[in-house]
Amino acid sequence: MSKFEDNREFVRKFYFLKEHMEHSKLKITMNSVGLVTGLNKVKYLPNRRIDLFTINESVRTLANMMEQMQYYSDKDEEKE
Repeated sequence: MSKFEDNREFVRKFYFLKEHMEHSKLKITMNSVGLVTGLNKVKYLPNRRIDLFTINESVRTLANMMEQMQYYSDKDEEKE
């Protein structure tokens, strides 16, 4: 996988995370100070793309985790 594909995949994951947060499908406690701080520091470029350099490891991990949870949720629905 090329670096461009990796970045594109990560941006897709981050927008998936953003969508879940906007629709209140993800709740974060205030005890998760590092995660809340990381989410607040995410910036956008002038062309409205996400500035990947402003995303910390906590946010990156959460985005990956949300995708995995969706994958397993979809898999469970297929079994039924």
